[in-house]
This record gives sequence, C-alpha cells and structure tokens, in this order.
Amino acid sequence: MQAAQVTVTTTAGNLRKDLGVLVGFDAQWGAGVRLNPVSDLKIIGTLNAQDFADVTYPLSISLHTLDLSGVTAIVANSSSPAGKLPDNACYQWKAMTAITLPTGGVIDSIGKQVFNDCNLLTSINIPDGVSVIRDYAFSNTGFTTFTLPSSITTLGTGVFMQSKSLAQVTLSNNLTAIPDATFMQTKLSSINIPASVTTIGNTAFYATPLTTITIPSTVQWLGGFKTFSNCESLATINLPAGIQVIDGKLNSTFDYTQINSFTIPSNVTILTNGVFAHTPLASLTFPANNLVTTLGSACLAITKLTSLVIPEGVTSFGEGVLYGNATLQTLELPASLTTIGGTALSGCTGLQSIKVHSTFPVNLSSATGVFDGINKTTCILYVPAGSKADYQAADGWKDFTNIVEFTTTGIENVQKNNASLAIAGNPVQGNEAKLTFAEAGEGAVVRVSDLSGKTLIKQVVATGSTTATLSVTSLSKGVYLVNYTDNTGKRGIVKMVK
Repeated sequence: MQAAQVTVTTTAGNLRKDLGVLVGFDAQWGAGVRLNPVSDLKIIGTLNAQDFADVTYPLSISLHTLDLSGVTAIVANSSSPAGKLPDNACYQWKAMTAITLPTGGVIDSIGKQVFNDCNLLTSINIPDGVSVIRDYAFSNTGFTTFTLPSSITTLGTGVFMQSKSLAQVTLSNNLTAIPDATFMQTKLSSINIPASVTTIGNTAFYATPLTTITIPSTVQWLGGFKTFSNCESLATINLPAGIQVIDGKLNSTFDYTQINSFTIPSNVTILTNGVFAHTPLASLTFPANNLVTTLGSACLAITKLTSLVIPEGVTSFGEGVLYGNATLQTLELPASLTTIGGTALSGCTGLQSIKVHSTFPVNLSSATGVFDGINKTTCILYVPAGSKADYQAADGWKDFTNIVEFTTTGIENVQKNNASLAIAGNPVQGNEAKLTFAEAGEGAVVRVSDLSGKTLIKQVVATGSTTATLSVTSLSKGVYLVNYTDNTGKRGIVKMVK
C-alpha cells in the first residue's frame, strides 16, 4: 500500500481519533489494527504527551517527515508540562528523516529520548526560546551537523551520544555545561567550547576523532572518568590553570590518546585504571602542592616516559602501574609509599636506576612480578643511608645486585612500616632527645646513627612505655637518624638535628 501524505487538524488528546478518521479507521483502533501507512504528516492545532504515545506504533514504522509548524500549543497533561516536547515523543521512529518544530515560543524544552534511535533523522530546526534539551534527546540519530541556538542553556546526559555521523556542532554561547556522554562516540574532530561553559562531564568526548581541544578559562570542573578515553587522534589538550577534576579522580581519562605531556590539576588525589595507558606520554608533572595519594592499576602502563619522580604523599602503587614502560630509565619513589602491587614495574626493561626514599623496604611478599624484566644486575637501587641491610634482606628488593646508600639532609618524617607507630618531629631539646611513640611495643630499641648508618647511641625502651629520653651530649652538631624497632615488627624513623 502506498504511503500517504496527510495533514490533520486536531486538539490536545484527540490526535489518534482525528488521524484515524483521515486514514480510514475509527477512534478505537482495535487490537492488531494498523493505519494505512503515512509517509509525511503535518499537524495543525494543539497536542499533549498522550497524542505522541497514541500514534507512536503506526508512525514509527512509516513516517518520513513530521511538520509541527502549525502546532500552536503543547498542552500540559498529567505526565508532561506545557511547552515541553514530551519524553520519548518520537523514540525509535526509524523511518523519520526530518522534523519541523513550531516557532513563536510554543516549545521551551525538548524531553528525554525524544528522538533517540531515530537513525535516519538528519534535519531539524531548534526554535529560539528552547532553553533545555534533556537526556539522550538526539542520541543515535543521523545528523552530520547541528546548531544549538543561543537560547539553549542546559543539556542533559548523552544528548548526542552515539550519533556516529555527527561531525560538526555549534554550541550555544549561553550553554553552562557539557554533561556526561554528550558527544560520546560521535564523529567530532574539533569543537569550539564557548566561554559560558563551566563544567565538562565524564565521558563527554569518549571515542571521538578529536585531534586537539582547548578548554576555556571559564571551565572550572572537568570530569575524570573516560572524558577523552579512546580519542585515538587527540594529541593536544589545553587545560586552563586552576581547573579542578570532579571528585579529584582521574580514571581512564586519557588512555588510548596521543597525549604526550600533562600537568595534573591541583585537586587530584587518585590516578587509576589506565588513565594514561597506551599513550606516547613522555612528560608528567605533579602540582607543587601535591595531593595525589594513589597511582592505581595500570595508570601509567605502556607510555613513553623516560624519567619519573613520584612526589611525597603518594602511598600506593597499584598493580601494573608502570607496566611495559620499556623507555623508562630512572624512577624515584617517595618515603610515603607503603604499598606496591604486583607487576608494578614489570617490563620496564630500560630501567637504569631506582631511587627509594623509604628507610624501610615496602613489603613485597604478596606482590608477584614487581620487577619482572628489569636487569637487576645493571639497574642500581639507591636507598637511604643506614637501610642497605634491610633492602638486602627484603623480598623483591634483595634481587638487586647493586644497592647503593645515599645521604639526605633536613628534617622530615620517613615512612614506617606500621602506620600506628609515630615518632614526633625533631626530638632534640638541648642535650636530650625526647621521643614519643603512638603505642607501646615489646622489646623496643632506639638507635641513633649518623648518615652513613653507623650506630652511635643505642637504648632499650622500658616495656609498656610510649616515651624515651636519650642523652645526646656526646653528639656533635649535625643531622642524625633515629630508628625505632620492637619485637612485633613495628618500625619508625625520624631525622633529627642537634
């Protein structure tokens, strides 16, 4: 049966009846009854949400064009307010290629999934006066270009997601945010972000062919989850100074891109899940006031880093954190590091030196393959003065043939292997060193050594005591190391100055 071109005049709630009369059916449209196919439909009058629901089944199959230019009002009903193109209004109308929306303030918002899965839809006018486009409204449509009028201030989640032909978008200069998944898996290779935007959400540009992107200085918040992941041509990301990452977590944000340098925003605390994995990253800069505590699984795996200094404050290395970095030559680990996961440095075949600032070796007894592929004969392991013997006896670390001690200056607490034990700052007061411990240990011994590791003072701590006072009269002015050990395995160290 040949599809028809139809013009129908109706009032809100009556479209089903009025359209049915025109194409040969009564108001009841009994079970299994199908309309004669309609290819092109123009509606004049008023509509509500129920009207779209009533005609979805027949029109979603045959309709090519929908002209709403003669609609004078979208009337409220129990499910949708006045002025809103209702949620799911044309959801999965698979044959539709073009729609004309009414102008003159008839529509102020476009609801959720209104055109979702309208795969062939390539033409629409968004009238001035529309301020909101809600979640997935144009997801998986056929548009190649799209222009948002200046009246648009708000987009919902995934508005253009998986519109795989969408290559060019002009954004409203009053848009306040690019929400989660907005352009995910589209064909965008470039975009101009207006100065009105303050937030870019998670997965906003996931798997697009962007080559470069500049984030304006007005953007204050950047989503950290897969925001640019799998943008395989993206080589340059220009972030404004002071930008913050939502939740302080970079999670798979830039993996499988072409990014080669990056400065971590100041509020970031966690890098995880391959955030820079499989990139040519050659330079990574931590902020001066570093807040990063965790480098999670594979976050720097298979990059082009040649040298890396992990700042103080980082406590955890996840599994495979630097896996497969064959170009890495030098690595410096902070005293704060307490945990290293399996295969953390596996495949770092070019590593020439590791400098560790922790006086006590991180326990690797449960971590497998941490140093697999590293030449432990030629790679030098640098450790703090007085700690060589501990590293030579520790699982994993003892495999290095060349362990060299280095000296440091200044006063700083050095990481201990039990967080419940604390030795207070610089303990020297005159000719005495007053030490305080977080808890009492059994068989506790305090040793004071010079920076070469030579023990100068040894004193047993009274059982059950959380304090000790040492006479340092015999010591010359200078920097010393104070070590605490007890029979339960607790250890602590602090530098002191006399």
